[in-house]
Amino acid sequence: MLLFWTLYLTGAMDLGQHDPVIAAFESAFVLADTALGIFLCAAGWTLLRQDPRGPYLMVIASAMSLYLGLLDLAFYARMGHFESLTGAAAFELCLNAICIVGGILCLRLGWNMLRSRDDAPGHQTDVLPLYRGPRWWMGGAA
Repeated sequence: MLLFWTLYLTGAMDLGQHDPVIAAFESAFVLADTALGIFLCAAGWTLLRQDPRGPYLMVIASAMSLYLGLLDLAFYARMGHFESLTGAAAFELCLNAICIVGGILCLRLGWNMLRSRDDAPGHQTDVLPLYRGPRWWMGGAA
């Protein structure tokens, strides 16, 4: 993410900065990428310190990464950016793959960490229990 924004803002690599549609699209990512960076750093810090909030932050950051990667991939595919595999297109595809695959893997890891912690003997979960009331939307009793 830092590499992309460095290359994009410095113009060291042509990543579509001069196309007004792409520039407008990428400008919408500044806030989202900043938030993702904050959550990634917070997740890493808390996981290294074995803080119980770490897996939650990891799940949040992973979901954000997956969503932003899919959104970016869909936009560039619809724009025809990948029709001719230029250096910029290959770079963009690599970033999207890292976001999507990394998001999926870390999301699974985060959920497994939460599940294994919640299944530990004597552990009382620190989140609200799943709703166990009537499931009227599934045809159950109201």
